[in-house]
Amino acid sequence: MYAIPELTPYFVNTRKIVRRQINGFYDPLPVAALNPLWAGEKDWLPETGATLAPLTGDVVVEERTFQLRPGGVPAFVAACEAHGVRALAPLSDRTIGAFVSAIGPLHQVALWWWFRDGAERDARLAALVGNSDWRDFLAEIAPALTDQTSLLLQPRPVPEMSPLFA
Repeated sequence: MYAIPELTPYFVNTRKIVRRQINGFYDPLPVAALNPLWAGEKDWLPETGATLAPLTGDVVVEERTFQLRPGGVPAFVAACEAHGVRALAPLSDRTIGAFVSAIGPLHQVALWWWFRDGAERDARLAALVGNSDWRDFLAEIAPALTDQTSLLLQPRPVPEMSPLFA
């Protein structure tokens, strides 16, 4: 990939900001409502996909990961279908996607959302936490869950590094 001249700006800028790197391959979680950009016949690509929002210094992306016990992914999918899709309704227009690890940290599901700023994130997450379907979802996955983490990211103001935003 280093031989592709169009990727040089990406690699130059990435080296300046990488603090840690975790490699893995992820497949879309088989819950279409949580994959608006990749479900069914959709396959968002930088060359053809619409952008989500203007790339400002205020945009926040959240990666919420659920580390599950071996065999926990089917239970997670069932819980999504029973409660999760309804629970995540306050985030439906901010959903980037939901993915399950295929290679890398196994038995892991990652949900990705974006927000115009931190205040919007706080308000929408407060609505989520107050939602009984969310509590039911968490209770249903609890036997399979070993860890849940949230990582807040700020897209870099470099088009090659933040293609979901314009």
